[in-house]
Amino acid sequence: MPITNPPGNRTVQFLRHAIVAIACLAGCDSIKNSPRPLSKIATLDVYVVSASPVPGSTSAIDPVNNSPIFLVTPAIVSAADVATIQRSEDSPSMPSLTVNLTATGAKKLAAATSNQTGIQMAFVINGTVVAAPKLRSPIANSFRVTGGDITKNREQLFDALTNKPRQ
Repeated sequence: MPITNPPGNRTVQFLRHAIVAIACLAGCDSIKNSPRPLSKIATLDVYVVSASPVPGSTSAIDPVNNSPIFLVTPAIVSAADVATIQRSEDSPSMPSLTVNLTATGAKKLAAATSNQTGIQMAFVINGTVVAAPKLRSPIANSFRVTGGDITKNREQLFDALTNKPRQ
């Protein structure tokens, strides 16, 4: 004998489907923003910036004002120190990327930034400086990169870092 829903149960069935759809939509955003490992072919480096050349430094361009900057080598943190990358937002108009470090990377960055408030740092993704902010406070386990190329190209940078093909 086929199972049929009495007319009053259609409303209940509709509400169940609506709740499942809402839960899926809410969950889809959290899946989109979930941490992902750095691709084996991606690079992400964090450098101290010098306003003038120093021995062993590499020249680069600040993405915000297009002025020359000099990356003091070696990098403080490199791809091997990155555990995961994830999309994040300070507000809808301020997309960002959050970089979560390994224990080793966190120790390196904490040591390099513990007494260095005010210095300029450069975040280099796949060979391109994407942000070069001034340090406001020490950094350890993770950091968020905003502004610069991140504001305009977060999705492309995230995909390049995680080797996720565009859909």
